Amino acid sequence: IGELFLAGPPWRLTLIVRFDDHARDPAGKEIYRNRTVLLARMRWGRIVWQEEFYEDSGRIDALEARLSELGIAPSA
Repeated sequence: IGELFLAGPPWRLTLIVRFDDHARDPAGKEIYRNRTVLLARMRWGRIVWQEEFYEDSGRIDALEARLSELGIAPSA
Protein backbone atom coordinates (compact mmCIF):
# COMPACT_ATOMS: atom_id res chain seq x y z
CA ILE A 1 0.00 0.00 0.00
CA GLY A 2 1.45 3.31 -1.08
CA GLU A 3 -1.15 5.64 0.40
CA LEU A 4 -4.30 5.25 2.48
CA PHE A 5 -6.91 7.92 3.16
CA LEU A 6 -9.90 7.57 5.49
CA ALA A 7 -12.63 10.13 6.07
CA GLY A 8 -15.97 10.22 7.81
CA PRO A 9 -17.73 8.54 10.70
CA PRO A 10 -17.82 4.73 11.07
CA TRP A 11 -21.38 4.51 9.70
CA ARG A 12 -20.31 6.26 6.45
CA LEU A 13 -16.56 5.90 6.05
CA THR A 14 -14.81 6.70 2.77
CA LEU A 15 -11.61 4.78 2.03
CA ILE A 16 -9.12 5.56 -0.73
CA VAL A 17 -6.07 3.35 -1.12
CA ARG A 18 -3.31 3.43 -3.76
CA PHE A 19 -1.22 0.34 -4.30
CA ASP A 20 0.99 -1.32 -6.89
CA ASP A 21 -0.19 -4.70 -8.16
CA HIS A 22 2.04 -7.31 -9.78
CA ALA A 23 2.11 -10.97 -10.84
CA ARG A 24 4.85 -13.47 -11.63
CA ASP A 25 4.82 -16.59 -13.80
CA PRO A 26 5.82 -20.00 -12.39
CA ALA A 27 9.49 -19.28 -13.26
CA GLY A 28 9.42 -16.10 -11.19
CA LYS A 29 9.45 -13.66 -14.12
CA GLU A 30 7.26 -10.60 -13.63
CA ILE A 31 4.42 -10.71 -16.17
CA TYR A 32 2.22 -7.90 -14.84
CA ARG A 33 2.60 -4.61 -13.01
CA ASN A 34 0.01 -1.88 -12.59
CA ARG A 35 -0.79 0.99 -10.25
CA THR A 36 -4.28 0.82 -8.75
CA VAL A 37 -6.55 3.11 -6.75
CA LEU A 38 -9.46 1.64 -4.79
CA LEU A 39 -12.31 3.90 -3.70
CA ALA A 40 -14.72 2.34 -1.20
CA ARG A 41 -17.61 3.28 1.06
CA MET A 42 -17.89 1.44 4.35
CA ARG A 43 -20.54 1.09 7.03
CA TRP A 44 -19.40 -0.19 10.41
CA GLY A 45 -16.34 -1.94 8.95
CA ARG A 46 -18.09 -3.55 5.96
CA ILE A 47 -17.50 -2.45 2.38
CA VAL A 48 -20.88 -1.59 0.83
CA TRP A 49 -19.58 -0.13 -2.45
CA GLN A 50 -16.25 -0.07 -4.25
CA GLU A 51 -14.70 0.96 -7.53
CA GLU A 52 -11.17 0.33 -8.83
CA PHE A 53 -9.12 2.53 -11.13
CA TYR A 54 -6.09 1.15 -13.00
CA GLU A 55 -3.24 3.17 -14.46
CA ASP A 56 -3.37 1.04 -17.63
CA SER A 57 -6.35 -1.31 -18.02
CA GLY A 58 -4.78 -2.76 -21.20
CA ARG A 59 -2.21 -4.46 -18.98
CA ILE A 60 -5.01 -6.56 -17.47
CA ASP A 61 -5.95 -7.88 -20.94
CA ALA A 62 -2.29 -8.75 -21.58
CA LEU A 63 -2.10 -10.55 -18.23
CA GLU A 64 -5.21 -12.60 -18.97
CA ALA A 65 -3.77 -13.59 -22.37
CA ARG A 66 -0.49 -14.65 -20.71
CA LEU A 67 -2.37 -16.64 -18.05
CA SER A 68 -4.27 -18.46 -20.81
CA GLU A 69 -0.94 -19.31 -22.49
CA LEU A 70 0.21 -20.79 -19.18
CA GLY A 71 -3.02 -22.79 -18.85
CA ILE A 72 -4.22 -20.77 -15.87
CA ALA A 73 -7.82 -19.56 -15.85
CA PRO A 74 -8.06 -15.89 -14.84
CA SER A 75 -10.18 -15.19 -11.78
CA ALA A 76 -13.57 -13.61 -12.26
